Amino acid sequence: MTTQNSAKTSSSVLEPENNILDAIHANQTAVVDVAKQWVDSVGEALPDLWEKPIASGAPAIHQITDAAFDLTRSILDAQRDFARRIVDSVVDEARKLD
Repeated sequence: MTTQNSAKTSSSVLEPENNILDAIHANQTAVVDVAKQWVDSVGEALPDLWEKPIASGAPAIHQITDAAFDLTRSILDAQRDFARRIVDSVVDEARKLD
């Protein structure tokens, strides 16, 4: 019984997180669908939008997107490291109080 109770507790703790992730996924799907419709409607006017740079000498849109996500990943990694160092410091100080 303990295993079942633990499983229920574990799944109920994750339920809000799963709901949030499901909502994010649904919204992403909707945005992709809208983007596809937009590309279909203006595709003839801008056939090389995804392959050519936006301006002379500028990177292509895929390169810009990749760079933005690479930067975001680096920022999140730095934030995670910072948060872990803070937690480690607090735990170390709390242990000294015991």
